[in-house]
Amino acid sequence: MADVFISYSQQDRVIARGLADFLVARDYDVWWDPALVSGENYRDKIKHELAGAKAAIVIWTPNSVESDWVIDEAEVAKKSGKLVPTKIEDLDYLAIPMGFRGLHTDLVTEFERIFKALDDHGVTPSQPPTVPKPDPIVTAKGLDPDAVGRAEQFAFAHWDVIKDSQDPAAFGTFIGNFPSSTFAALARIKLGKMAAEHWPRLVGSEDIRELEWFAKSFPDDPNAAEARRRIEVLASRGEEAASWNRIKDRDEIEAFEEHLRRFPGGANVTAAHARLNALRRDKAAADYWRSLTGSTQPDAYKQFLTTYPDSRFAPQAQSRLLEILRAREEADWSKVTDARHPVPLLRFLKAHPDGARARAACELLAALPRTIEDEAWAEIKDADQSILFQAFVAAMPASRHAKAARAKLKTLGAARPLPALRAGAGAAPPSGVPQPSVTPWQRTARRNVFWAIAVLSAVPVLPLSGQAATIWSPATVSNNLPIAIACLVFGALWLYAVGPRVYAGAAGAHQQRTLLFHVIGTMGILTWMASTQFFSDLNRSYSSNSSVYNYRDLSVILGGCALGVLVVALIALGSRSKLLRLAYYGLVFAVGLFSVLAFYNDFNFRRYFVSSGLEVWGGGGLMVMVAVALVAKVTGRHAAVKSAE
Repeated sequence: MADVFISYSQQDRVIARGLADFLVARDYDVWWDPALVSGENYRDKIKHELAGAKAAIVIWTPNSVESDWVIDEAEVAKKSGKLVPTKIEDLDYLAIPMGFRGLHTDLVTEFERIFKALDDHGVTPSQPPTVPKPDPIVTAKGLDPDAVGRAEQFAFAHWDVIKDSQDPAAFGTFIGNFPSSTFAALARIKLGKMAAEHWPRLVGSEDIRELEWFAKSFPDDPNAAEARRRIEVLASRGEEAASWNRIKDRDEIEAFEEHLRRFPGGANVTAAHARLNALRRDKAAADYWRSLTGSTQPDAYKQFLTTYPDSRFAPQAQSRLLEILRAREEADWSKVTDARHPVPLLRFLKAHPDGARARAACELLAALPRTIEDEAWAEIKDADQSILFQAFVAAMPASRHAKAARAKLKTLGAARPLPALRAGAGAAPPSGVPQPSVTPWQRTARRNVFWAIAVLSAVPVLPLSGQAATIWSPATVSNNLPIAIACLVFGALWLYAVGPRVYAGAAGAHQQRTLLFHVIGTMGILTWMASTQFFSDLNRSYSSNSSVYNYRDLSVILGGCALGVLVVALIALGSRSKLLRLAYYGLVFAVGLFSVLAFYNDFNFRRYFVSSGLEVWGGGGLMVMVAVALVAKVTGRHAAVKSAE
């Protein structure tokens, strides 16, 4: 167990070593942590040595005043009465931790004062020096004390010359020449202070020459190892930069693989990986392109362009693909040029939607009906069988040759009736078989009958509504209104169900014609409700002196509903949008539901209806119209699906 324990910060190892060497040279028994043996528990060892030492020297520096270990060791030594505080010359006394500022603190270089403090604690040299000393100066008879004294004087003279120098090499040379001199410890302390001054400006520096100077000038400083490590990193970085400049414009995969193997953490590693991946991808594209040599399959070139869209071979692949598609298009076009049926042309368009012949195919399709008519007329125009002209007119009544065919029929006289079609009940006639045509006077007669029935269904409505409108009491329940609404609903359903068929030859799609007749029937019901309510309100206002019944808000509301339905219906008819048709049906159903609920709920204007029949039967009629339309649409779609199956 040593007599003297030195407490210091690991960053001040050079200063502590200088003091320890100086004390050992003076034959003091000293312990500091480099004396730890590998495998020892350093906490227990330090605690044991501190407890057994007669004196504990604490070196206060900017590093040690921030160290919890040093402060704890100083606290233990102070409580044990064995603390010998010291500090470096540049440390302000106020920087010493609180609790230790009141103690007398000498400079760590004032060895005579340290010796006196150790002597006050009863510490005297107890063992021979453990640090090597210069070979003794001997004479023929043995050690020459005078020569030793002269050597120490020579060391002192040398020290006196360099002690104020700022060149670390001078102190390094001094330690090399006088390793056992009393002043060697002072030289080490001086080197430690100079290293602490120079290292902060080298933190983060990439100047290899400065770092090499520091490592050479302060080889024993703790930061010298970090300086040497950074020198290796910077040297490697320089080699990596030179290697990158040498290979960055080359196209050799092996060169980039070798660069990444040598410098896996280099500054250009990202760029090297990107370049290597690009070269590998380009090589794969080149191999793929070579495999396509002579291929005439467009899918192969499409796959290449999908996989390597940015390859240097992409323009060639695109050009080759266009050549193949054009050749195929021309071959297919030659097969359908003389087609007299739409299917081959449609197949051509499906295969070549963006081809050069697509427009010509569309023109052929547009001219195909006229071509068929011309060919059919050329086939029969010189014949004398009337059945041929009768079949031509039945199959193509709107043909430009139909007039000539009818004239030919009159010339040939009466003809035999067409053979009856043998189709199943309800089945559509076979495709291509001529159908009997409807003459214009028959079509006009059917339409006149249709409108006559519609008008007759509405005839009873006027007297029944007029009678209901003259009822003074709003609470009266009339039996006339249900009859009137029944007639109106019948007429509306008649328009909806029969109208599209009667006008089947008119312009416009079937859905639009159906919607048009539905709108006519719905507007008839809404107009009847609004007008009946209006005349009822007008009758009450003239028949009563009280203003209680002078309400026309409800007729205005009904009129507004009718106008809104009409606007939505016109928009739906003009746009042919499915969503707008559904919006129209939804609006009509909402108006009908509102009218019915007005009877079953205590609305503020409920009692101002002309009667319960108007609100219940009128709203119900509107809801029935919507329900019939939706059911017809669903069943019609179901029938179309079944027929397709």
